[in-house]
Amino acid sequence: MIETVLDQSVSAAKRVDTRRVLIFIAFAFGIAWLAGLAVYLTGGLTNSRELIPGTGITAVALLLPVAYMGAPAIAHVLTRLVTKEGCKVIALTLSSSSVQIR
Repeated sequence: MIETVLDQSVSAAKRVDTRRVLIFIAFAFGIAWLAGLAVYLTGGLTNSRELIPGTGITAVALLLPVAYMGAPAIAHVLTRLVTKEGCKVIALTLSSSSVQIR
């Protein structure tokens, strides 16, 4: 049983498209670092200016959840667009032993 699972994971590891992984990592880190730079340049976490006066909504309150924490999701979409993968091969299936990607 364990050998079968190991064989499946080794064969799945051999199918990893290194180019796509590297593009994803570049997008994810690039977006996150640009968001971090924008936070730094707008006054950091404590001195960020208010976007709408009187509301308490600062540039950091917008940049952190959208750009910084959303960087992997944005990178995923951008990677699919750049590699022309589109929406194919995106389904997950549940089996009794593990989650499989089709």
